[in-house]
Amino acid sequence: MPERRTEFSGGTPPTHVHAESSFLSVSAFPAFPFGLAAAYHEGMMRPEAVAILGVLALAASASPAQDRQGVRNEHPFPLTSGRFGTLGAPSGKKHWDVLGASWFKSGDCFWQGGNWVRDGGAQAWLLMRPRMYFTGNNRVWNPRPKPPAWTYRDKTRKFIEANAGRIGLIAMGNSICFADIESGYSDPNEYVTWYHDFRAFVHRLNPRVLVVPGDLQSAWGKLQGTDLIVAYQKAYRKKYGKPMPIDALGLHCYLTGNKPPKWAKPEPVSVPAFQKKIRTMRTFMKRAGLQHAALAITEMGVFNHCCDPPLSKARLIEIMTGAIRFMEGPKGKDKTIGMPSDGHRLVQKWSYSAFPHLVRDGKLTTRGKAYRTLADTFARKRPPRLGAVRPAHPGAAGAFRRGPGKRVNE
Repeated sequence: MPERRTEFSGGTPPTHVHAESSFLSVSAFPAFPFGLAAAYHEGMMRPEAVAILGVLALAASASPAQDRQGVRNEHPFPLTSGRFGTLGAPSGKKHWDVLGASWFKSGDCFWQGGNWVRDGGAQAWLLMRPRMYFTGNNRVWNPRPKPPAWTYRDKTRKFIEANAGRIGLIAMGNSICFADIESGYSDPNEYVTWYHDFRAFVHRLNPRVLVVPGDLQSAWGKLQGTDLIVAYQKAYRKKYGKPMPIDALGLHCYLTGNKPPKWAKPEPVSVPAFQKKIRTMRTFMKRAGLQHAALAITEMGVFNHCCDPPLSKARLIEIMTGAIRFMEGPKGKDKTIGMPSDGHRLVQKWSYSAFPHLVRDGKLTTRGKAYRTLADTFARKRPPRLGAVRPAHPGAAGAFRRGPGKRVNE
């Protein structure tokens, strides 16, 4: 499954990334494609949540705040607040609360962890696979069934219809960088048709829900997926006569080490290397006319199994801490390429890989304690903000009201 070349790429195209790693050792988790192994830790995922390609729903579990008139005034998944996140979540709210995070990346377009999420326990970034949804292929690794089976589509639609008021954002795909098990990412015309049609379905239920593409990836010494984003934009404009509405882009941001597979390019494992990845992504977003859009790091970590010698736990925590302080601090802003409506900050939300590294048996691990300290520190410094980024399409995030006659983003 070769990855896609991009304008920032170079070298031999590798196969897809088995990103079971984190800012700490990855040996505890078996290999699993698309960086979700840690999130699929036993007991962390509902049985029906098995999707990889598809529409990512930033499903906002937190109940919207209300003003004195009882009018909703907070977007279910605010893109410019609640920055601290994780990859995966526990089965109960009690274990989640000990960490101090605001959101998590889940495994499918269903509530990972149970109804405590839906009832206001956390914000969730969910997945839905468009090829399974639109073609009736319900079997992950096998050829498309004949005739098509629509179990996945029907289950997904039922979930969205039942929870539309709690969902904040849906993005088509976990990652657009690979000729993966479902394929379909590489056909811009097909992809944008799915994007347009699914967005129309969701907006009939709730026009506030943001719809965005699947994640790009920065790993193995290159930024991947940029060529497809540009191709989608061109295809959408040609087909529908207007810009493709994109309010946010997700990024898998991994430091993949000095001893990668033969097909990959070595890269340093350091905070400056992480910073360079973020700036490269933001530079692309500006070139693509997406400087206004939010950047969410949906997966981040170190491939310690590709480091020689492997980094110590103390060093990995040091890198994690440095990366977070960069994103949260003054160096994480750039007037040239940052998001204007968020004070030119480079990264709006980020997700640490993964929850089991931070909380075990309801207690913070050593790195979980470091994470919690950072979350508490920066949460005190930055007051919560109402609403999300001004949407790329009318009637979405900006359509909910702060009070009589006023929109949140006006």
